[in-house]
Amino acid sequence: MKLLESFILGVLQGIAEFLPISSSGHLLIAQELMNVNYQGNVLEVATHLGTLLSIIVVFRNEIISLIAGIKNKKNQYYVICLIIGTIPAVAFGLIIKIFIFDLIENILVVAISLFITGLLLLRTKKIKIRSLPISFKIAILIGLSQAVAVFPGISRSGITIVTALYLGLCKEEAAKFSFFLAILVILGAGILTFFDQKSLILVANQPSFFALASISSFVAGLIFLSFLLNVIRKNNFYKFSYYCFFASALSLAIFIIK
Repeated sequence: MKLLESFILGVLQGIAEFLPISSSGHLLIAQELMNVNYQGNVLEVATHLGTLLSIIVVFRNEIISLIAGIKNKKNQYYVICLIIGTIPAVAFGLIIKIFIFDLIENILVVAISLFITGLLLLRTKKIKIRSLPISFKIAILIGLSQAVAVFPGISRSGITIVTALYLGLCKEEAAKFSFFLAILVILGAGILTFFDQKSLILVANQPSFFALASISSFVAGLIFLSFLLNVIRKNNFYKFSYYCFFASALSLAIFIIK
């Protein structure tokens, strides 16, 4: 694969990881349009590492405060909620990867999933915003919703933030909890890839490709994570549904043509 393709896919990941439009779905769409056949999750993990760094940079003050005050019972409770919210995604993700990953990694699944994402986002227009504190129950339900995002086209950030808003978290806390969950999930995926010999061989054969993909996703992630947080504050989260419907139609057209 060419470095230009690496750059494009990295930027696309940095944009789509934070905007609720599904990064995995868009990576598949882009590979179809560029005629790049790259099965598996190595590329996705490489670009996710870039967005992981952007999350850490944007939320650095909150992360430092959480770690520094880890002896505080409130902070300990929050960390436990994060762990609880991560378990469903890890468990379900492993099952999908082992049994049906190749079946769901196709453009038709992306088309259907993007349409579902669009419907979920559109419904947020009518959500009455509350300010409930995070709880074990809320963390589990958000975690279960995050597990569904293993399907390409279901936006991880979209479905977790929508779920958090429906369960009563305020806009800022919904976004924060969603992206803190992403830190643990991305780290987990990176560790699994590290122990996958086939994946390591792919990275070793094209180190510049994966390095550029990570760097470009990091830079794009910094820009668009900040943009998304501003959109959420202004109650315009639902507007991303219109793009999801368009991307769904585009994916369906690509499937029909090919």
